[in-house]
Amino acid sequence: MRILLVTKKSPFPSRDGEAIALRNMMDQYLMLGWQVDMLCMITPKHPYRIADQPEQATYNMVRFTEVYADTSPGKWSGLLNLLGKWSYHMQRFDQPAFRQALAVLLQERNYDVVQLEGLFMLNYLSVIRLKSSARIIYRSHNIEGNIWKRLAMQEAGIWKKWYLRIQADRLLEAERHLQDQVDFILSISVSDVSAYRQYSPKEKIAYLPTGFDFPEPGPPPTRPDIYFIGALDWMPNIQGLRRFLQEAWPVVLETHPDAKLYVAGRHAPVRFEEELPDGVSYLGEIEDASRFVHDHAICIVPLWAGSGLKIKIVEALATGKPLVTTPVGMEGLPSGLEEFVIVEQDTGKMARRLAGWITDWPVPAEMAGRASQLVRHSLSNEAVQGQLKTILRQWNLA
Repeated sequence: MRILLVTKKSPFPSRDGEAIALRNMMDQYLMLGWQVDMLCMITPKHPYRIADQPEQATYNMVRFTEVYADTSPGKWSGLLNLLGKWSYHMQRFDQPAFRQALAVLLQERNYDVVQLEGLFMLNYLSVIRLKSSARIIYRSHNIEGNIWKRLAMQEAGIWKKWYLRIQADRLLEAERHLQDQVDFILSISVSDVSAYRQYSPKEKIAYLPTGFDFPEPGPPPTRPDIYFIGALDWMPNIQGLRRFLQEAWPVVLETHPDAKLYVAGRHAPVRFEEELPDGVSYLGEIEDASRFVHDHAICIVPLWAGSGLKIKIVEALATGKPLVTTPVGMEGLPSGLEEFVIVEQDTGKMARRLAGWITDWPVPAEMAGRASQLVRHSLSNEAVQGQLKTILRQWNLA
């Protein structure tokens, strides 16, 4: 079988959740013995050329095609979008050069399957239907409209809230309309599957998480410090972290004035370091994320907006880190984990329970060990490979 993966970014370097998910999907099809091509959009936000990344050296069996596209949002183009009815986010990723490159590939090679990675790649459905008889899989990383809907709920500014609500509604409408035009939907998050089944037949929708080769968890650090890792140019991350620092962190400091929180992530807002409260250190983008996670104790993922499976949560749990998050953060994870982690919507309750963990350390590390076992069983590459084989047989693609 020959498959073309169509993506809005490169799978290399595999440092953020989306890039990890893209690389793992490529790995899963290669393990099946399929021939894999990938068409990647290279953007100012993710400008990494595949040829420049050391990781690509082990993928000489994959044919990569790159197209540069400027998808940067603009103030005036965002306002002008209000005159129409289409999502501004979809509009930004509808790129003529990318459309042309896709058409060329479809003419050159006879693909059995074309897989569109993420909602914005559904812009190119018409090209695929015109140029190919391939079956089309939409791999949903999350429900984009839900992310922006939640961001709107968290926004204090009246006009920005209004604008975000409009864009959220347009994204949800685009997804509902376009999912009818694909043959199959592969959802990374089990919680998103029920949303798709409201509008599409059950048999065309399947759940397939990202798989992992998990390292062995190390011993817990002796000091119960706290860490956050994530891209700070992704609005749900920075919005959630700021809310945690403003509402939860002071409560932690009341009982543990020497508590330490280490923040790692690229592209922080201007003057971000100046707004940090006592006990919080910003380390910027770090070279070795695995070492950073290993060296610190308790992971916080304060997300009040977002959707899909959060890979940084999987990595934290798998390596035996106690986790503090929200119901949004838990979406997409295997069931049964709730008893081993702190899951709170309210920042006050979150802070008090976190402070309790610091007091009782290392008891939370023992609980995290049980969560690690559950995650490793459900989300290993071997488990995901078995799920993919079953799905493809059901869809008559094996």
